Amino acid sequence: MTKPAILLAAAGTVLTLGSLLYAQKNEFPFDSYTIDGDLTTIHVQGNVYVIQGAGGNVAVQVGSMGLAVVDTGLERNADKLLASIRKLSDKPIQ
Repeated sequence: MTKPAILLAAAGTVLTLGSLLYAQKNEFPFDSYTIDGDLTTIHVQGNVYVIQGAGGNVAVQVGSMGLAVVDTGLERNADKLLASIRKLSDKPIQ
């Protein structure tokens, strides 16, 4: 292989690797999520979830005695939000 061909191949490799890294950086950062209508439930880690699309972000922690919910959503979305929470667990909301 000639020197210009080697340089061209190296440049192509660098560009390809750079574009792959850029594409992975812009992917959705969570492995486990479900979309139900206009609400998205994201499994953050362990027993912690975030529900987006209720007019705000809602944090849900599933524990042995019940659910801890931090609700910053809108009241008009309460029924949809409760339905999404009930898909995580039927334990009492604390």
